[in-house]
Amino acid sequence: MSEPKEPQDKPDKPTTAVITKKEQRHTLHFDVDVPFDSFIACRKYLFENGLSLQEFFSRVMIMLENKDPAMKAAVEMAKKNKVANAPIKYVFSNPKSLYAALEHRNPLKSKEE
Repeated sequence: MSEPKEPQDKPDKPTTAVITKKEQRHTLHFDVDVPFDSFIACRKYLFENGLSLQEFFSRVMIMLENKDPAMKAAVEMAKKNKVANAPIKYVFSNPKSLYAALEHRNPLKSKEE
């Protein structure tokens, strides 16, 4: 049998607990509009570098908050790509406007012409 432990010396002053502010975490769920192969390539690249998607996007959010120049450039690039890839809505009031739109978006027409 073990011997009974003697009571530990009590400090003269009462101990006070330091209360620290706990960070609040937010959960995000979103769909990523990229081809499945692109998503897998991204996950693979992050895995090879020891990061999860959660860790990566958490860091991206912090960099955005801190106005990191690299993130500012990435946001500007994404903004330009969004504008460039925005679908064009056509309203055809007559056949001439339809043919003009088709000519404008003709993939067979070279850009040099």
